[in-house]
Amino acid sequence: MANMLSEDKGVAIVDAMKMLYSSEVYSKLEGESTKAWNFGPAALYEEFQIKRS
Repeated sequence: MANMLSEDKGVAIVDAMKMLYSSEVYSKLEGESTKAWNFGPAALYEEFQIKRS
């Protein structure tokens, strides 16, 4: 996901990772009850993009 974000937004990979780690989507990944890790990176990235707009 960080690579996708880095390429789409033209930001450094470290900055992309910071953006992801501070996002609502990452919070879902941390929560065991959400089971968000079952989704692939493309689906999670799409959700990340939707939440940011």
